[in-house]
Amino acid sequence: MPLVYLKVQQSHFRFEFLSKLTSSLSEAGWIGREAILMTGINSLIYVLSTLPPWILVDHWGRRAILLSGAVIMAISLGATGWWMYIDVPKTPKAVVICVIIYNAAFGYSWGPIPWLYPPEIMPLTFRAKGVSLSTSTNWAFNFLVGEATPMLQEYIGWRLYPMHGFFCICSFILVYFLYPETKGVPLEEMDVVFGEDAREEAEDNASTLNEVITERTSLLSDRSDASHQAINTVSRRRPTSRKSWLGRVFRGGNQP
Repeated sequence: MPLVYLKVQQSHFRFEFLSKLTSSLSEAGWIGREAILMTGINSLIYVLSTLPPWILVDHWGRRAILLSGAVIMAISLGATGWWMYIDVPKTPKAVVICVIIYNAAFGYSWGPIPWLYPPEIMPLTFRAKGVSLSTSTNWAFNFLVGEATPMLQEYIGWRLYPMHGFFCICSFILVYFLYPETKGVPLEEMDVVFGEDAREEAEDNASTLNEVITERTSLLSDRSDASHQAINTVSRRRPTSRKSWLGRVFRGGNQP
């Protein structure tokens, strides 16, 4: 489930600006060649932003990159919606700056890390199928987000951007609480990160304890059965007691 969510959010964040950037800039006041030029500059900066993760991923770790990227993207999206809402002369330039910051944050965080994280944490026996599932989920939601974004831009306008910013905040919370750090962890020891060894050990201990309890219960049951049999045997062998002479007097001395 975390892998599916990771890929869903990656596709969600990517298509917000990358696929519909020209129309977003047009809404902000950039038209014609200027909008195309800004799109090209933004794409160049996006490509350059994908280079730092080559170094940062083994220094900062996966969690720090995802968390910082989610914060920067949420702020950029919120600011974009705000500038479009107030619609002042500075709005076009402000929107371009927000777009560039957003894409740079995406390029070093939620762009590359969701491609790295799933193969790392997948069990060896399920890795091929799991990575295939996460990749297909990514492209399926790419299609859905790409189709939905133009309609949302038309119907809700500037509200689209803070809405996506809200999802960035949700992603921050989920990564913070649910995604463990895998930096420096060998693939063979990945189960330890997710507590699988501790869980298996607890299950083994519980199974051993149940076996001991069952064995002792069986022994106690056997001993109890043996005790009952011994008591019954003694009871059958015990001679019938005779009545005393005083009892015979009161009950009638002539009775045997």
